[in-house]
Amino acid sequence: MDVPEGCYTYLAEGIKNNVSIPIFSSNRINTPELAEQILMAGKADAICMGRALIADPYLPMKAKKGEIQDIMNCVACNQGCFDNVFKMMPVSCLRNARAGNEARMALKPIKEKKKVMIIGAGPAGLEAARIARMRGHEVHLFEKDAKIGGLLNIICIPPGRSEFKKMIENYTYWIHKLGIDLHLQTEVTVDIVKEFRPDVVFVATGSIPTKVPIPGIDRKNVYWANDVFSRDAPIGNNNVIIGGGATGIELAIYLAKYGSLSRKAFEFLTLYKALEPEIALKMLYKGNKKVTVLEQLPKLGSNLGRTTKWVLLDKCDFLGVKFLTSVKVTEIGEDFVSYTDNKGTEQRINDVDMVYYATGVASNDNIAKEIKKVYYATETASNDNIANEIEESEKVEVIRIGDAQKPQTVLEAVERAYKTANKI
Repeated sequence: MDVPEGCYTYLAEGIKNNVSIPIFSSNRINTPELAEQILMAGKADAICMGRALIADPYLPMKAKKGEIQDIMNCVACNQGCFDNVFKMMPVSCLRNARAGNEARMALKPIKEKKKVMIIGAGPAGLEAARIARMRGHEVHLFEKDAKIGGLLNIICIPPGRSEFKKMIENYTYWIHKLGIDLHLQTEVTVDIVKEFRPDVVFVATGSIPTKVPIPGIDRKNVYWANDVFSRDAPIGNNNVIIGGGATGIELAIYLAKYGSLSRKAFEFLTLYKALEPEIALKMLYKGNKKVTVLEQLPKLGSNLGRTTKWVLLDKCDFLGVKFLTSVKVTEIGEDFVSYTDNKGTEQRINDVDMVYYATGVASNDNIAKEIKKVYYATETASNDNIANEIEESEKVEVIRIGDAQKPQTVLEAVERAYKTANKI
């Protein structure tokens, strides 16, 4: 994902300028629009696509018919493809739950049309809504915020993650195309469920951050990591991040680049010689913030895929992010953070402005419990061992998906939402 789209077309162009045979360009060419631009620019004679066709095998056909919006866009996350290849596992896809299992996971015809209520328009809720509606159910999607996407609106903020916006764009299109009833700015309560009288309720309400019991964790200069990405937390000059998993590392990069020169400004200032290129380059790559990451485990990025981890850590090294592993944070003070190092020695980071914790999340499934308790519903867990048929009952079926079932990756959330929505 860190590699820009079409980044390596210059290689094909260089070869094409020196030979007389057709030249193909490949790597990070994921859309018909980009492919056409490369061909029109004369950089290559033909285009190779790989991951784009795992995400949507029908991309060429849709492009030929002009159905561009119908394409399931690859977001170049590598989670189901390259990461799995390195683990000697079958290829799957965050965008296409059927990848590698096309026959077994074909959409099933419904026995009877049901009224489906989906609470939460994050990745799991959106996929469940799409599949349930495509199969013929009446689908109502409820979201407490003013827009769909849920955690996708946060995931797309860190550097190199902007392509997750395509998921939101895709689902926005399908909501309108498929006729899914969308209820924004609606926080669902048990009373709303009673009034709505659904046959099935999908609870896709995501997760909430977990706070580790550290003295000072509730100080006014301490924030959840995602609050930075949502612009609900200030950024200091000297910042400490507690937690060196995926979120902590991506936040470190975001903070270390904060205030750096934009690419448009770089182009303008160097073109008109307002800045020397060497100075502009330094300003382009780095901000002016100090970042330290404290991780309790001996290794960083334990929840990152192999093809992504080294890129992010290499970037952190370039940006001057300081990592301390095998440490335990003992106190957060007004302007300091204390910790014990891997030898058990007490250490302190002074002159700290802001502290951010990225110490994991827990399922936010309260509404599922309330519905089950008050509405006398039966609950079906969302997992890979779901029965082929959910037993018929006059009671409402409550099905937890995504992080509301258990904290999981977007790939896992989308796949399980597809499977579950394909069986109601």
